Amino acid sequence: MSFMGLDIGTTGCKALVISESGKLITRAYAGYHLLHRGPGLSELDPDEVWRAACSVIREAASAASNAGDPVVAIAPSVLGEAVTPIDESGSPLSFSTTSADMRGADEIQQVGTMIGAERLFQITGHSSHPMFTLAKLLYWRRAEPDLYRRAQKFLCWEDMFFYRLCGRCVIDYSLASRTLLFDINRKTWSDEMLSASHIEREVLSETVPSGHLVGYVEKEINKELELGLPEHCALVAGGWDQGCAALGAGVIEEGVALDNTGTTECIAVVAKGSSISPRLRQGHYQVVPHVVPDLYLISGGSLVGGMLLQWYRDTLGGYEVEQAARQGIDPYDVILGQLSPAPSPVLVLPYFAGAGTPVFNPNAKGVFWGLTLTTTREDIIKGLIDGLGYELRQNIEFIKGCGIAVDRLHVVGGASRSGFWVQQKCNVTGCTAFVPGISDASALGAALLAGHGIGAFDSYNTIISKIMDHATEKKPDPPIYQLYTRSYALYHELVSSAIAMLGE
Repeated sequence: MSFMGLDIGTTGCKALVISESGKLITRAYAGYHLLHRGPGLSELDPDEVWRAACSVIREAASAASNAGDPVVAIAPSVLGEAVTPIDESGSPLSFSTTSADMRGADEIQQVGTMIGAERLFQITGHSSHPMFTLAKLLYWRRAEPDLYRRAQKFLCWEDMFFYRLCGRCVIDYSLASRTLLFDINRKTWSDEMLSASHIEREVLSETVPSGHLVGYVEKEINKELELGLPEHCALVAGGWDQGCAALGAGVIEEGVALDNTGTTECIAVVAKGSSISPRLRQGHYQVVPHVVPDLYLISGGSLVGGMLLQWYRDTLGGYEVEQAARQGIDPYDVILGQLSPAPSPVLVLPYFAGAGTPVFNPNAKGVFWGLTLTTTREDIIKGLIDGLGYELRQNIEFIKGCGIAVDRLHVVGGASRSGFWVQQKCNVTGCTAFVPGISDASALGAALLAGHGIGAFDSYNTIISKIMDHATEKKPDPPIYQLYTRSYALYHELVSSAIAMLGE
């Protein structure tokens, strides 16, 4: 038997199937369109997403069956915050809004003011922001009252998945916490938040822990959608994609941090208990229930990551693009292949889309410092990479200053494919880094939840240890780390000066 993780993301979904031993059997992918129909709008067509989800389930289930290892359980990993209103027949009343959709900004600010920033963080683990699901509900109630009145439920993509396959509206704790309506301490919808926002509990889904057996794919639905799943295929509660990625990357104990560098760079650090330093709120970190029982994730990061290298490639990287075309290789291999391990003499504040945690200033701008007539192309590229590394170190040091241990990084995402970049993260932060043997950490984490939900794994530690046996390990180079420590001190001063210039 085998287990499937379905990762529903912002621009596509993937299915990944593993065996009882954690071995990868197959994967499938299908994309869809992120819609921007107006200023501040960011949406998905729920029907297009559902067609893509069914397509990858169908493809992966068929491959697993052909390999003699049929899928017996599925769990979803989904993008946070995205919500779709449905009517009494289950039909969508609107497109699905994503976290980048800024509708409801005024409404969510009013609720945040009413509750108070400190109390809001104590209840939800978050600060007020229009990215959260609650903002969209408040917007629809004010701007589209007929839609709000007709809505029987407001479903995130995990609850939508279960509703369409077994008729139950169920959401796990980690994803529920991304709505700004969930009490992360009591693990239930917050009466205080519901009262302050005047949201009816009945329009929300039932909450359960990740790994909970929700039900089984209905026989008629399996046949109608031609999914090709065996009878009694179990549906198991999954989680928010960053939580699933943390599980898939083996981030399940204190002292370990997930470093997920894709378009942006996210860091998630394991902590026990939700009674965490209030100083985390000052750094704008988010506290989220982990998909692993009794653990929490401290989440933050930079608003840029791989997109910084994309910016360089598209604006300044003509030479590297030309060289890559001549050699028949990826331009990023040329960009990263020419760099020294030592710190660049050019310091770069990578605030090209504003500053992430712990500075968290949307008005911050990127800065190049230290340019001279002898500055080289390599100095600029390395400065960009170093800037991301310094931001990672700044996050780690802030979190450690809140009494939470961080000594090991588990690196996933695009950066994990570059040994040089992973080593650079070690050299800047002083942390040992591991790169898991199986990519697609979010889908893998969901697959592990699926197996655990039907009792196939004795513990997460057992199966994770098998997967991490194939991980690549890198350690800091002590002399290079010392050089970076001196450069980081100067970088930290530069950050303070730049923010002071904004009057913040």
